[in-house]
Amino acid sequence: MASTSSDTNPLQQFFNDIAKGSALVGYYATEGLGGVGEELANVVTGHGLENFSQAVRQFNQAGGQNIARTVGNVTEVALPAIATAIVAPELLPAELIGEASSVGLGEAISKITTGKWQSLPQVLQEANEGGILGVIGGAAGSAAEGALAKLGTMVGGKVGDILAGGRG
Repeated sequence: MASTSSDTNPLQQFFNDIAKGSALVGYYATEGLGGVGEELANVVTGHGLENFSQAVRQFNQAGGQNIARTVGNVTEVALPAIATAIVAPELLPAELIGEASSVGLGEAISKITTGKWQSLPQVLQEANEGGILGVIGGAAGSAAEGALAKLGTMVGGKVGDILAGGRG
């Protein structure tokens, strides 16, 4: 059996896991809400509650599965940005810039090299990778900035002491 690069590359697998997890959250949350909606519709119309899995099935048969799939695709990209905004809002610009630049570069390279635009799964994958790398880069930049500021303050203080006639 031939292995793909994502089977052997742990970083790629990490990105794939985040993308799949985000998509599943959106998909099943939408399905669940659709099932709740079906149950509420049954109660309002006087039919009473039914088995929840049956309500979800009814939602899916009414086209809800397509809606859930679309929401899953959106949350695949949006959930990491939302999580970043909640956990570390100062890194949100880096996350969004990473997503946009990754997708933009990927689309440009794809169009130039193949003459075609990328498929939606490829675009979503690139957005996730770019967003995560943007957050990592933003966090590393913030840490380096803090360390350099502390070093500058310490060196500046010593130089000031020396200039003022002290030993430092």
